[in-house]
Amino acid sequence: KAITSDSKKGNLMIKEDQETGQVTGKVYWNYIKAYGVVSFFALMVFWSAEQAIRILTTWYLSQWTQAEVEASATGDPFNRYAYVGGYLGFAFGFVFLTSMRSLMNLLSALHASKVIHWKTLGGLVRAPVLFFDVTPVGRILNRFSKDTDDVDFLLSMSMSEFGNSIMQLLSTLIFLAVIQPILLAGIVPLMGVYYIMQSYYRRSYIEMQRLDAVSRSPIYSHFSESLAGVETIRAYRLETAFALSSDHKVDANHRAYFTLKMANEWLAMRLDIIGASIVFLVAILDIVRRENIEVSLIGMMLSEALDVTLFLKSAVTSGALFETRFNSVERLTAYWDLPQEKP
Repeated sequence: KAITSDSKKGNLMIKEDQETGQVTGKVYWNYIKAYGVVSFFALMVFWSAEQAIRILTTWYLSQWTQAEVEASATGDPFNRYAYVGGYLGFAFGFVFLTSMRSLMNLLSALHASKVIHWKTLGGLVRAPVLFFDVTPVGRILNRFSKDTDDVDFLLSMSMSEFGNSIMQLLSTLIFLAVIQPILLAGIVPLMGVYYIMQSYYRRSYIEMQRLDAVSRSPIYSHFSESLAGVETIRAYRLETAFALSSDHKVDANHRAYFTLKMANEWLAMRLDIIGASIVFLVAILDIVRRENIEVSLIGMMLSEALDVTLFLKSAVTSGALFETRFNSVERLTAYWDLPQEKP
């Protein structure tokens, strides 16, 4: 990109670049390369195995309960300890897989944040002097403070939350479909509605997060410029004017944040309706087919169906948050393409 000042309009500073639409695949691929391609696919395997163990543990507990109820009804002796070993085995397997997955995610995310930071810093320090003449210091500070913090700390947390939510949702729906295949006739249309709503929400959420990030830079710039010229401001008695100017910039930033919160409430109400519909379908089918399904499995299905609403909300909100964290990666990797001075 060429760096030019907007001199025809009388502006010495260039306007901050703001991407529109969803985060591009190039940004994701840059992060995956920094994260480690092998580590990323290994993470997917650990997630899948972790959720399989979770479902198997719940199923094993339901079988234990069913066997104990039947033994109590017939008066036969029941060896409870025969089930304890299997349950502990599933529990320890789940703990092991979760620990390994979390450790791999943290170490790989740490490596990715280091790679992104050093490449961004390298692109910045080798940029031509003109770039620093037309770019406010606050804009650079915003990327190396808030955006870097998102990549260092919040992105790995968002990835973990999003991955857990998606895997829990998929494993629950697959389990319900295996026990009651006819549920697919009701779940598939609901998932279509869910996809449309989450796509609409995510597009809006990402743009509002971008507005929040872009409207934050003028606050940093104004604050740093006010500190640098505090003597001049006091000499001309412009303290009130500068304070009001700062308040206006903060208000502009808060408008985007407030709209974000209202969008979350809009989504929550609609996801509650979808979740309640799935629970209703499961309950009706369990009543109709109560003679063909074990009581323990009916209880397990209702328990898992009740969690679907939570998983739906978590998948959308954590997914949108996960994608907005990649706005920080997008803003940092933009400095990789700055023109470089010759050594």
